[in-house]
Formats: sequence, structure tokens, C-alpha cells
Amino acid sequence: MSNITTLGASEVAVHELEVESELASLGRLRDWFTSLCDTAIEVSDRAWIDSVNLAITEATTNIIRHAYQSRHDQSIKMRVHAGDGQMTIRLLHTGTPFDGPNAIQAPDPLDLLEGGYGLFLLDTIMDSVSYEEFDQMQSITLAKNLPASA
Repeated sequence: MSNITTLGASEVAVHELEVESELASLGRLRDWFTSLCDTAIEVSDRAWIDSVNLAITEATTNIIRHAYQSRHDQSIKMRVHAGDGQMTIRLLHTGTPFDGPNAIQAPDPLDLLEGGYGLFLLDTIMDSVSYEEFDQMQSITLAKNLPASA
């Protein structure tokens, strides 16, 4: 779904998809985002799309596993906006707030942990990551500069 809002003299397109809080929804999010980049946003850099898809997957997995504690009866909204050389992706949910984004530290590669790399990956892949709470909603906002080809 796409909404177009007029702000001043320019139009801003916001694309939105809502999925269920289950890991099976991750493929749908990735496919939708890739299609959106190919068509509406016209990004052709596959490495850029794949890296952002990885960040979306990590953030959404954290929402499902931690904010919703693996409950499958909840929803996650993804809103995407591209403009002024940057893409902003906002993941909205009503789960438990995340209270430790400032504690992101690079994992020790010698520890060979099975998990625990998600926040580090988000912070490494994206240009900015922010966490907000408003009106009983939680938001993870991912931002990345668009590639030169966009």
C-alpha cells in the first residue's frame, strides 16, 4: 500500500505493509521491500538492497522474539519513505519497549556465539537507528543514504 502526502511544494510517498508477528512473515517483508526498490524507488544496487533487507530482517526478528515474546497474534507495520537522498524505514509494533539501544557493542568474533549480532548488524549496516515510544506504539527507525544510482 502506498500513500502520497503533499508537504509544501513536494509530494512524499510513504509505502506501508503490515504483517503478522511470525518468522514466516520475514520472506514477505523482504520480497515486498525488494519489489518496492525495483519499482517505486528505482534502486538497482543489489548489494545495497540486500544489506537493507538484512537490517529489516534483524529488526523484525527482534520485534517478534523479544518485543512480542514469539507471540504470533500481533502485527508489525513497515513504513518506507525515500526522499532527499535517504531511505527511512519505520517498523511499528505494540510490544515491549526496547530499553538498551545505547548498549550496542561489537561481539567478540572469537566467542563464536550463535546469536547476539542483530543490534551490532543494524548499527553497522544502517546510517542511523533510533528507537521511540509514542501512543502505546514502539518504533524502530532505520535510515540509510540511497545509492548514487537511485
